[in-house]
Amino acid sequence: MKKSLSSTASICSSTILVLLIICCSQVRAQTLGDYRSVATGNWSTPSTWEYHNGSAWVASTTFPGEIATINNVTLQSPFVVTIDISPFVNFNQMVVLTVNSGATLQDQAGALNYTVAPANFFNISGSVNLTNTTDITSDVFTGIINIFAGGVFSAHVVTASRVSNSGISTITSDYVNGLPINATFNNGIWINQAGSTLNFGGAAMTGGLRAIANGNTVNYYSASVNQTVRTPVSSYYNLTLSGGGGRTKTLAANTTVLGSVSIQGNSSFNPSTFNISVGLDWNNASTSASAFVFGSVALTFNGSTTQNIVNTGNASGAGFSQLIFSNTSATIPQIQTQTDILVYNTLTMNSGVINLNGRTLQFGANYLTARNLNYTNGWFYGGDFMRYLVTGAVIVAGSNDSLYPVGTNTQFRPFYLSTTTAPTVSSSVRLTCPSSLMSFTDVNIPDTGGPIIRLASSSWSIIMSGGTGGTYEVNAGGTGFGIIGDVTDLRLSQASSVAGTAGVNSGTISSPMVQRTGLTATDLSSITFFLGTVNLTRSPLPVELISFSGEAERSVVNLRWQTRSELNCDFFTVYRSSNGKDFVRVGTIKGQGTTKLTTNYELQDKSPLKGINYYRLSQTDWDGTTHSLSLISVEADGVEAVQAYPNPIKSGQVLRVSLHGIDSVTASEISLIDAMGNIIGTYPVTIDSSGNFIGELKIDEVPTGLYFLKLNQTIMKILVQ
Repeated sequence: MKKSLSSTASICSSTILVLLIICCSQVRAQTLGDYRSVATGNWSTPSTWEYHNGSAWVASTTFPGEIATINNVTLQSPFVVTIDISPFVNFNQMVVLTVNSGATLQDQAGALNYTVAPANFFNISGSVNLTNTTDITSDVFTGIINIFAGGVFSAHVVTASRVSNSGISTITSDYVNGLPINATFNNGIWINQAGSTLNFGGAAMTGGLRAIANGNTVNYYSASVNQTVRTPVSSYYNLTLSGGGGRTKTLAANTTVLGSVSIQGNSSFNPSTFNISVGLDWNNASTSASAFVFGSVALTFNGSTTQNIVNTGNASGAGFSQLIFSNTSATIPQIQTQTDILVYNTLTMNSGVINLNGRTLQFGANYLTARNLNYTNGWFYGGDFMRYLVTGAVIVAGSNDSLYPVGTNTQFRPFYLSTTTAPTVSSSVRLTCPSSLMSFTDVNIPDTGGPIIRLASSSWSIIMSGGTGGTYEVNAGGTGFGIIGDVTDLRLSQASSVAGTAGVNSGTISSPMVQRTGLTATDLSSITFFLGTVNLTRSPLPVELISFSGEAERSVVNLRWQTRSELNCDFFTVYRSSNGKDFVRVGTIKGQGTTKLTTNYELQDKSPLKGINYYRLSQTDWDGTTHSLSLISVEADGVEAVQAYPNPIKSGQVLRVSLHGIDSVTASEISLIDAMGNIIGTYPVTIDSSGNFIGELKIDEVPTGLYFLKLNQTIMKILVQ
């Protein structure tokens, strides 16, 4: 039986319209014909309602829509009202339908067929669920719907001139525009407000969609039909493609997502021929073998904060035809990958430093076709960059075809691999990005122009797989290698030998490029290149420390050091330790930046420990990179590192403890240990910024004998009597 809340003649009998019209959130004065719920029950049960007779609320003998006089209907908390109404009622005079927070409006389960048609507004702060009926042609047909924050709204079909959603809404079939779509006046448009969610289950959305507000999400969730992703006014904020059944979600136009794209369930995201730009994260959790059908489209990461590429689903969710990095954040890394990435055709790097987090970016799927690298700025670090060499093709030195854009978390250190004669059988080349840790080793490796006598530890490791024939050339370098007076002093070398021939270096002393020629496929099958120097006078590479010494004088220790040269040196730090393992900071002194002049420094330790003091000197660059330069020991007549009294002590007494020179980062508790090595008790301690602690420990009732107090590596004997 068809049940109706409207006598509107224009509604086709084959269409089920739920015309729920919502008003603004302002409080309205009660007028004759208003209804409000006062109990949980069915809509058609009069005792569910009170009625306003023009002067007061009274017990109702009718229900909303049973008589002609209807103004506003309000569902109050905590009541649940269930639509069960019969046909031929006068419902079209209702002006406002309001569901307050804590109230619920729902329909009956089963094949209920009804129409709800208020005249103007539908305000939802509570819960509205009109999807219990199995008749999916049910329609909310109204003027304006307002779903406020905290409101929950579900319906099969919604026809409205405008919808403002600040809550959580679910449309199982369609949103139809009640007015012609006009983006200027928001006519015919569903508007997702900040922080809201729209779950859409239909094949396609007829009405307009505005989903640009911060933090809002539109989720295409159907597991029963393929869905077309509605082209929004302007852009999406968060776009989610979910649901089971392997259903496909297809774009209808180029799409901008200001927030994140999430592919979930067993869904498949097919952009068709349309490009996508993403402002935050790409997150695939779909188990579908076609989680992302990349085709020939471009995916652009163009955010202004750190972006993440995450794939916990099928590997197809991290395969892209064209991948573009254009992140403008001022903080490194601009982009982080939590998955291996495969770029089939074109990689474009406009801006952004990418942390691979131990993963691999593979550029190209085979060596049959050349891949296009469009490079302007940015680099990869913390993982592997892999690309293919095309069979029979000569790769020009210095071209993007030869570039491996890699570096560290602070330094760009590009690597170029080119061919002077083409390989007969091509190969894949996997390059491991240089480490951010930098140290220097003095060596003696024969090479053109004199032996290589010092190597920087940050290196490029190459594995060439499957290639035969051809002659190769390498150019590598970049920033942050130390003091370089002339780029001709530099060489590329292995740890103890060289391969190929030293070539013609280029670049500048702050960003040199060092060449190696005459390399074979055998040489490159597994090789690590280090940057070295043949001239320590002009190009010593690191800060050159001439000496570091300390001298005890009464109750202080005077520390002195001398450098022959410095590069980008921000400051020096001296640390002290009583055991050579746990260090505390003594002080810092400003460096000279960049200089080739000899510089002397002095620092005084006014609180040395009694006995042997270990002093470590470190140097920090302007970019934050720190190098340990030297470690010395000085015997001084200072304070004891650990003092405890009384000692011997009686069981149950309070032990007064004084600690000095303790590492405040690693120290957290003192342990009491017996002669067998068992921990008898622990005592939390708080070390101040100077590495000191003075406090009292109550020794528990323990047998008499020898015990030990242990804090980090510091141990003291305690005799309990």
